[in-house]
Amino acid sequence: MQRTRTKLAALAAATSLLLPLQTVLASKSFGVKRGFPLHATAFIGDGFPPSCSTYLFRGTNQHESKMSRKFCEMALSNDKHVGKEASLFLSNLINNLQGDYDNYHQTRSDRLLGLTPGEGGGHEHIHATIMRISNPKTSTSKKFIEIDGSFPLENKMLAAYYFDGMPNRIFRFRMYEFDIFDGTDSKIPKSGFDGDFQPLVRTKLYTLNPALETQLRVISTEPELWPDAVREHMKKETKGSRNVKDSDFFVELPGCDILWSRQPDIERHSYLTEDELEISSHGIGDNKSHDEDVDQRSYHACMINPNGTIVDSQSLLPGIKLRIQDELSLIIGNTDGHAFKNSTVLYINDRGYNSVTNDFVYGNQRGVPYKMNKVSMFVSRASVCEEEAPYQRQILNETLSWTLGEKYRTSEEYIHLMEQIGGTTTRFNK
Repeated sequence: MQRTRTKLAALAAATSLLLPLQTVLASKSFGVKRGFPLHATAFIGDGFPPSCSTYLFRGTNQHESKMSRKFCEMALSNDKHVGKEASLFLSNLINNLQGDYDNYHQTRSDRLLGLTPGEGGGHEHIHATIMRISNPKTSTSKKFIEIDGSFPLENKMLAAYYFDGMPNRIFRFRMYEFDIFDGTDSKIPKSGFDGDFQPLVRTKLYTLNPALETQLRVISTEPELWPDAVREHMKKETKGSRNVKDSDFFVELPGCDILWSRQPDIERHSYLTEDELEISSHGIGDNKSHDEDVDQRSYHACMINPNGTIVDSQSLLPGIKLRIQDELSLIIGNTDGHAFKNSTVLYINDRGYNSVTNDFVYGNQRGVPYKMNKVSMFVSRASVCEEEAPYQRQILNETLSWTLGEKYRTSEEYIHLMEQIGGTTTRFNK
């Protein structure tokens, strides 16, 4: 037992630069050397901020006390480094994720191979619009709604999904809330990810209350207006009342949390190409410093539970429970075409099964994720009048701009392009 404790203490010291202190505390007593036990004790001051560490080591003599203090200082230093890395990762993830994505090119390739949606092994034509809620023209001190204290709008995004280039027929509306993941959630299966997948950011998923969703659907073709519409709706509904909670506007989907990592899970992100895996391993560019995060060109996500989550079917099969699974990868393209010839791509490997019969309900039945090319991004206006939307769309891919709605295409163009994929791809739009 003494030898085991000694090895455990040595392991803790060796890994203190890699892991937060609380991660390596597997026992309440560690033998540093024979006759000099070193104990982990609940933190009670001694100059260390309680928010940074859960425990410190209490030695039984002066030498051990100095050593334990040094150990804790090293661990706290690592906590700060990890915190900075995660903050940069979070900021860059949100900046890169916002925009429009569409899989028309994938759908067209499917049809040329004779693959049709559903049992035919092909994909439906899907579009995603992802928009941050925070308003860049709003001062920092006002980037929240006064609801039961405060409801910060930073790190929150709206996501709308529609088929066949019809933004007026949204089939899914969600709010995503991003936050730094501290690794302490006991609900996460310990064996759920391989060694390279190290979560830095968590995303919680929410549905919108009917009144807010209805208001946003009215302006579904103008997502630039969504941030102000959300703020105005919430202000109107609260009317200064402190009894209104954020849950009155957004309802969390339990068990559907997504974790984001720099590196993919080799098994769960097996759909990535060799080029994309290379980007995930090395990034693009000569500077490989994670402190500045300049080389981050890939972001990978998994649902917390690798076996999926059971949810109520809200529209596809009312009254039936579904088991849903999802993996995502965002691969940032290089506009000069040298390092990565393709445009920015968002992979969505979302599928659902009947929880009782295990029959396939939605998603691609060959297990091939939806490959969504980035169509546009939302940029802040250089100078914004009160009457103008705070964001404007910047088209990145002209070949897919027609998927943004009627004002980006003619009727003849739409009919011709849809004929190339056999017409509308779901019952939803027939």
